[in-house]
Amino acid sequence: MLCWFLAAPVAILVRAFTTEEVAREPREYCLRRQACYRDRGGETPLAVRLGCFVLQKLFYMPTCDYCLSFWVSLVVVWLADYRISFDDWRGSALACFVVMGVAIVYLALFALLRVDTRKERAAAKDLEAKRE
Repeated sequence: MLCWFLAAPVAILVRAFTTEEVAREPREYCLRRQACYRDRGGETPLAVRLGCFVLQKLFYMPTCDYCLSFWVSLVVVWLADYRISFDDWRGSALACFVVMGVAIVYLALFALLRVDTRKERAAAKDLEAKRE
């Protein structure tokens, strides 16, 4: 039951960093760096291309809901010392994936709620425009 409460801050932090205006500058920096490393390659040696690939993925992680939710849930589970079914590392690993899954469900529900709200606003604007 605690996983439902731990998933809420995970979803809030992920949503704030990946889409909201609060973290726009770090997000844009990560996107620029990701594009920079993606453009490198071609005739360069394999070690350089492999390093660019790893750095590209490293800068992609903070911009992806799913990737970032894994890392944030890992930190939240570690801070809360939360375990499911086992009292060792397996319980923590399971808890991390459960909290991440619930956080992703929260993010999907919030996205659906926003779509409904946008549709209602658009319908209200159309109705108001017809009245005028």
